[in-house]
Amino acid sequence: MSGSGKVEWVILDAMGVIYSLGRDVEELLIPFLRERGCEAPDDHILRDYRKCSLGHCDTDDFWNACGLDAHDGLDCDYTFLHKLSAGLIPALNAMQSAGIRIACLSNDTREWSQMLRRRFRLDRWIEKWVISADCGILKPDSAIYERMLKETGAKAERCLFVDDRERNIMVAGRLGMQTMHFRKEDGGAVSQFNSLLYMAGVQGS
Repeated sequence: MSGSGKVEWVILDAMGVIYSLGRDVEELLIPFLRERGCEAPDDHILRDYRKCSLGHCDTDDFWNACGLDAHDGLDCDYTFLHKLSAGLIPALNAMQSAGIRIACLSNDTREWSQMLRRRFRLDRWIEKWVISADCGILKPDSAIYERMLKETGAKAERCLFVDDRERNIMVAGRLGMQTMHFRKEDGGAVSQFNSLLYMAGVQGS
């Protein structure tokens, strides 16, 4: 964790912070594909998922590349497997009540990101979404963090960036953001959100 100064924006990672699974490709997507008869090697799936996350193809193209007939139900079936992290909604409410603005910076496909935020009505709290597929840049490339700063108009030192991957945290820190490594193994997600609120000055200040 690192921090100094008043937090005006909290920028959350999606997978592993907003949603419960951090290794969603390995733990959710690949098993989902295998259950439906996909025989493509794991490295091919990862390659095609990366293309989709960069916006080079859409999710229909991804399903087809994995040997499945793309149809509307596949996106729905897959995104339905995702769950919100425990403690997320109370934390979002607390930050919003305290006047802290909330954004999401995530490596994700355009279609799945939009479906999940609609399903959980996350736009009630999260003002800005910067998604890799929309801008063709993946974390930890510093350009996607700079894109977030530009779109929010926020000063780096007034942002608290929260991610479950240390390599992503390091880049945010180098750009001057306050950072928190979200580690569910350290007491669970609820405990981590309580720590986030403390860092943001919402609790214990």
